[in-house]
Amino acid sequence: AAMEDRRPWLLVVGKDRWQQAMGKLAAKLGVASRVRFLGGLKDVAPLYGAADLFCLPTLYDPFPNAAMEALAAGLPVVTTRNSGAAELIRPGQNGLVCEAADAAGLAAALDEL
Repeated sequence: AAMEDRRPWLLVVGKDRWQQAMGKLAAKLGVASRVRFLGGLKDVAPLYGAADLFCLPTLYDPFPNAAMEALAAGLPVVTTRNSGAAELIRPGQNGLVCEAADAAGLAAALDEL
């Protein structure tokens, strides 16, 4: 039997001016086949249901609705100290918090979860 492919998928939801550049970066890094840029969606509930975790690596967001929705859906959340959602995160219980713009810290948090 073939071994199950356990490499993660990244689903990026929302509109962003950097989407095209990030798509090119994903291709350059060899991960484009596992990254989907879905744009803005009206109904994200099915994505919360399919996800294993939610990540919002924001530089600043005082009250991120998407993180609140993810927590309400029972997903562990990885976010930054600059996110209002960080106040709701209990490390080891419902997610992890890292420093903004700390790629290594973000990667470690994602790996841990």
